[in-house]
Amino acid sequence: MDEHIDPNLPPEARKDLQDILNGLEKHLTSNPHHATNASSPVSQGESIRVYDKGKWHAGGDYPEDLEPERGSTHIAMYLAWAVDNNHIAPAYANDDITAQFRNRQASLLELIEWFDDVLASDLLTPEAAAFSDRYYDGEQDPLYFSDYSNLLSADLPTTYHVEPTIENYERIKPVIQQRFETWKQNNTPL
Repeated sequence: MDEHIDPNLPPEARKDLQDILNGLEKHLTSNPHHATNASSPVSQGESIRVYDKGKWHAGGDYPEDLEPERGSTHIAMYLAWAVDNNHIAPAYANDDITAQFRNRQASLLELIEWFDDVLASDLLTPEAAAFSDRYYDGEQDPLYFSDYSNLLSADLPTTYHVEPTIENYERIKPVIQQRFETWKQNNTPL
């Protein structure tokens, strides 16, 4: 196990984090852009907070009629907001996929697939990670999920039925941005 993983976490969480670290290391070393990028948090040994993973949504009450990729739609929309608003970590800001997404030449699902269906603090700027600690991963009531479901899935069977379209993303994007501006202005919980 990596020495940067909190030993107080449950064993399954530690294993998931180790899997992510191994996947990131593999991704970083197999991609020429990342292999030489010394600013990667993985190479600096910073701790990584994992906010969400697509695989956490598979199984259980996940609708059988949907493709597994749809379990990552809400993650993709949040990551897309980070890309569009320059809140993506410098180690990833110049990847081809981020430029393609900004130019709408890549889909939401292609974007999240590039990041292995994971939303983690090392993918974000420190400011965006601090915001995400509260908005996406807040201990009391993560507001992102309330905003997402109220806006995009109120008339659908489940939140997983939200179509991963740019049109839906454009609906949630200003809500996330307003929450970010409020958080930044008040420097307090949302």
